[in-house]
Amino acid sequence: MTAFTAVLFVLFVAMIAMTPQACDCVGIDLPHVDYSSPMPGVDREDALIVAIMRDGKIFFDNDQVVREELGAKVAKRLISARERRIYVKADARARYRSVKAALDGIWAGGVQEVGILTEQRRALAR
Repeated sequence: MTAFTAVLFVLFVAMIAMTPQACDCVGIDLPHVDYSSPMPGVDREDALIVAIMRDGKIFFDNDQVVREELGAKVAKRLISARERRIYVKADARARYRSVKAALDGIWAGGVQEVGILTEQRRALAR
């Protein structure tokens, strides 16, 4: 019986690990930089995050949106938001025009504080 329970537990964990999140930005490779600033607000449950995929798709609030609708959706969410800051997760290989279009939509929604998320480049061992 113990072996059966162990097998079920392993299958359960594997199933949870392979379940895709709605937008939790699966497939986004953040740009690597030498100097970055910590942004602890992005870890909050109610953080407003815009994700730009490498193919130009834009996600906000776990839903795919078109550029033209992003400003209206951002403005609607700002009404009930605790923080008036948007965090942008843009794939390192996303085209500049896709990121710029998303930023234009964010600014059209009334947001002036935008944090662009990056990953710290690892220091080489000497």
